[in-house]
Amino acid sequence: MIDLGDARIPKCADCGFLALFNSPSRAFVRADPEFRETGLVPTGWAESIPRCYERRADFNRELTDSITRSFTPSGGPVHSTADDLVFLFSKERPGCAGVFIQYRLGATPKEHREILDRDLM
Repeated sequence: MIDLGDARIPKCADCGFLALFNSPSRAFVRADPEFRETGLVPTGWAESIPRCYERRADFNRELTDSITRSFTPSGGPVHSTADDLVFLFSKERPGCAGVFIQYRLGATPKEHREILDRDLM
């Protein structure tokens, strides 16, 4: 868990609550390092927009706003969706300091929540 005295401001790319939602299984799954770095969703996923397990970020809304602003006057896109996702992941989120937990390779969002709860006890 981030120390509240820490000068760093949380970013989704570093957070254990950044998740993908698998619609067929109705489960949140971890966002692996490759996805965190590239924004490219694994093939075969029904949903391409990640979610914040703690609902601190609304990537669907933010991405829609970003894409709307990313079109040139001629109508062509400036950025790809993956580039926009990477930008959103790297955005500082001061409001998340109380629930931020450093991403641990292999742990699911639910396991990150359990770790955070245990650390707060």
